[in-house]
Amino acid sequence: MNRIMKTRKHYIALLVISVAYVALSSPIYGQNQDESQEIEVTCMAENPKDGSMWMGTANNGLYRLSKTGSRLHFGASKGKLGSNSILYICFDSEAKLWVLGKGGSLTSYTAKDGFRNRELEDTEISSAIYLPKKEKLMLASVTKIYSFNTRSEKIESEGEMPFPAVNLKLSTDSTYVWIFGEKKVARLAEDGTVIEWSGVGDVSEMIPLEFETYTDENAPRGYIWIIIIICAVVFGGALALGLVLGKKRLNKQPKEEYGASQTSDGSLYFGLEETRIEEAPSEPEIEPEQPVVKPAKKTQPVTKSESKSTEFTTRILMLIEQHYKDPNFDVDAIAELTGVSRIHVNRKLKAEGSSSPSTLLRDKRMEVAKFFLLQSEMPMAQIASECGFRSPSYFTTAFKDYTGLTPSEFVAQNKL
Repeated sequence: MNRIMKTRKHYIALLVISVAYVALSSPIYGQNQDESQEIEVTCMAENPKDGSMWMGTANNGLYRLSKTGSRLHFGASKGKLGSNSILYICFDSEAKLWVLGKGGSLTSYTAKDGFRNRELEDTEISSAIYLPKKEKLMLASVTKIYSFNTRSEKIESEGEMPFPAVNLKLSTDSTYVWIFGEKKVARLAEDGTVIEWSGVGDVSEMIPLEFETYTDENAPRGYIWIIIIICAVVFGGALALGLVLGKKRLNKQPKEEYGASQTSDGSLYFGLEETRIEEAPSEPEIEPEQPVVKPAKKTQPVTKSESKSTEFTTRILMLIEQHYKDPNFDVDAIAELTGVSRIHVNRKLKAEGSSSPSTLLRDKRMEVAKFFLLQSEMPMAQIASECGFRSPSYFTTAFKDYTGLTPSEFVAQNKL
């Protein structure tokens, strides 16, 4: 009987392990895990001719999704694009696709000519907007704004930016452009006049999406998984019922048939450890001990700032301390080093009560700049380089935006 019960327990254990393996390894409802990717979509545009949807991503290049559901991917590694980090895409009046990539790469595409890449001189161009009435692209960098003619494929004019742009938006009537920056907004009219507002918050259009593909051939796998679960439950119930009936038969049989014997202390032993009945020996009564009351420990009150976790903020500050001198070190680099998207970096810092990563990086660079301006005789170009700026003019613009004073005015007011 012991052997039979052990065998049944082994069957049950084996069944549970098999069901758990199937549940963990087989996707339910036909999800194809091999083709599931997490893609951060930064921009998208619809082709006016065939209705296909084109999507630019943060670091995975360009995707084309047709009306029939077929998907094509284009990346820099295949020589199609100048960069896998797509900042803006649009279609012009002739249905030509324009793709702005990170680092000043501008790519055009038509079914006839294919992909054509061109490198812009300003590598800090970070946003763009298409003006349908003028058939031009407005390209914005940190300090400059350019007008690019999509017909002649040349930059026709350039101007000064009021502040570093995060995003550009065309008005409904296509008569002016909204320029969004960090806590600033400006309106750029056709005649070049600019109206600014401040204190409106950060603006971003980064949208995290999961791009998953489902195929018909994998759809029945979900039903197979459910059928296996039902069979496992039925088989497990049958085994449990067999165990119960076996125990009842055991209790009805004579004791001699199963080798019942009497031990020296008068208890009966049936060969099964569970059915051994023993009489507990009488023990002398013992007076209960008096409980020892320990003095309560005084706990120090925990303030809100102490209990709040700042582990992620500390990690970001350490990365900034190590890389702030690098002019290529920005929010995208912080996100890459932490292994999460830039939106999740902002969310984690906000949850810990910290500023945005761009604000923390800017504050660090400005504090270092103040120190060099007041404590050293270094030339302006060297100070700009030590603080992570590519040019003295960009450094001057950023410093004045931060302090309200140019570097020379700041030194005149603060240096003894």
